[in-house]
Amino acid sequence: MLEEGSANTHVAIVARTLETPLVGQAEGIVNEVESSDFVIIDGENAQVFLRPAEEVRDQVNRSPKARVVEKACFATNRDNPCMTRDNTRVSLLLNADLLIDMPQIEATGADGIGLYRTGIPFMNSQGFPDVDAQYDLYQRILSAANDRPATFRPSTSAGISGCNPSVRARGDLSMGWRSLRILLDRPAILHKQLRALIRAAAGSDLEIMLPMVADIREFDRAKHIVELEFVRASSRAQIPPTALRLGAMIEIPALI
Repeated sequence: MLEEGSANTHVAIVARTLETPLVGQAEGIVNEVESSDFVIIDGENAQVFLRPAEEVRDQVNRSPKARVVEKACFATNRDNPCMTRDNTRVSLLLNADLLIDMPQIEATGADGIGLYRTGIPFMNSQGFPDVDAQYDLYQRILSAANDRPATFRPSTSAGISGCNPSVRARGDLSMGWRSLRILLDRPAILHKQLRALIRAAAGSDLEIMLPMVADIREFDRAKHIVELEFVRASSRAQIPPTALRLGAMIEIPALI
């Protein structure tokens, strides 16, 4: 249970992947719960039952059986083409944070990974991971995608969580100094991520989505760093990605 948060927060997405019930915006719930209280969290309908009656418990105990039936129904439709009612083809892609998410590609029949957040797996690291550690992870992600498209989002999650001394040095983790701005102010972090991604995507397409772009000049600066890393890879006779798609997440109105 969370007193704040929404269905799209990182913790909610991870919980959904792990099939762990979670309800956000349960205001005041912490003050209401006492030690040893029985609590039922109904993530499907965004309900929290504190000290529920026996009838409520019985009803909830029957829910897993209904969930099994629902999953079976999903499975029968998994391989059907994704079409709207007016016969427009759409692409359904997976949101991923961890390797544990990857089997969901096959389970759901997704067309690929719409966004892989590169920083989440390293949030508990004592320092920002080196190129080899990142390369190993990204290669496993691409392998699990099995020739499906995968879009990677460069991230500073490890630094934001207080694990990265180079990010902590500024001492200003305000809303105005985050994500891409941190990467541009601490370019060594971005260089390492790009170096690992280019190596991992050797012989396949590489898709990168830059986060929290507020100004086109920020995108241009990041693009220049990407180009430098491609030149570096070429000078070392590395097998390059077959294609590069570089985009920006539209999250800040100023960018529009």
